[in-house]
Amino acid sequence: MKKATKQLKLAAVILTLILLVIVGGLFAYITLNGDGDETINVDAEINYKLRSNATDVQKAYFEELRVALTSEETTPEAIAGAIVKNYIASFYTWSNKQGSFDVGGLQFVYAPNTLYIQTEAKAFFYKDLSYFINEYGSENLLKVSSVNIKYVDPEVNYVIGETSYPSYYVAAEWTYEPNDVFNPEGYQTKAYFSVMVNNGQFQIYRYFLE
Repeated sequence: MKKATKQLKLAAVILTLILLVIVGGLFAYITLNGDGDETINVDAEINYKLRSNATDVQKAYFEELRVALTSEETTPEAIAGAIVKNYIASFYTWSNKQGSFDVGGLQFVYAPNTLYIQTEAKAFFYKDLSYFINEYGSENLLKVSSVNIKYVDPEVNYVIGETSYPSYYVAAEWTYEPNDVFNPEGYQTKAYFSVMVNNGQFQIYRYFLE
């Protein structure tokens, strides 16, 4: 009887771990790829998704990115700026997030750097998000209302090993919607981004806070 009980407990623990892995994987997928049906498919390498509960600003910047990526007249500078707008609108908006694990904008980041940015976000900017959601309600938290690209300049190519990638330096500033419940004053509103072009894919590989 004791042996059977131990086996049942072990099976329960294993099942719980499997469920945690599945749920964690789902959250990671949603965070990195979005969970909506709205997509931008330029080719196999360029594929962006819009989360199903995107804000109006996120939808507008996502459409701006779609136009930038699919228009023959678009410049690389315009695409780099659109990438940064989408990242900011997603990363710095809390109002449509589910908790501290739900870090926005990672699909616009150079893949090898996503884990680092996600870890840093959960340790700092997203650290208290789950608490804030419980305390104030997600709908009352930070929501980016506009992003202004101050300038986009070509910079020295980003080199990985023996491969050189075109790079653009983007200065941006943004605002949050006024809020009587959760005061957005004091939160970050400026940053500088470096955007590389990797096989046609524009990706943020570093940025600096002001």
